[in-house]
Amino acid sequence: MLKKRASGDDPNFRLSAGGYLTCSAEASSPLVLFVCLRRVLTCMTGAATAIMTNPIWVVKVRMFTTRADDPKSYRGLWHGLSSIYSTEGIRGLWKGTSLALFGVSNGAVQFMAYEELKQWGFERKRRQFARAGKTMTPEDDKLVRINYSYVLVP
Repeated sequence: MLKKRASGDDPNFRLSAGGYLTCSAEASSPLVLFVCLRRVLTCMTGAATAIMTNPIWVVKVRMFTTRADDPKSYRGLWHGLSSIYSTEGIRGLWKGTSLALFGVSNGAVQFMAYEELKQWGFERKRRQFARAGKTMTPEDDKLVRINYSYVLVP
């Protein structure tokens, strides 16, 4: 009913992945809403972790990429943190944070791509059944691993 209302009663209207997820979440039980909220909170936790640990990674990378006999090499974590802060300022500690945040978004992108491919696979299967003059049963309305690999390989 929510999907019908979102499409404006247009039978050819195709919801986006986000719209489909929103309608499904609104129509589902509070448990599903909790699952969606948990996914959002997981992304936020990943982002907070990336932001908080980035200074440690900056020092670690610089320690591994400089020779020990180099006069600018860091003696340890605290020496590295204080050296970066004194020479580059507070912004120097968070260089590369955008890449770390991009890595956090990977899971969200994979989930949306999976949902889109799954919908595409179901639509393809329904068209095949319609061309063959068969009716789909609930047992047929499943994708198996071979279908997923076929979807990914043109």
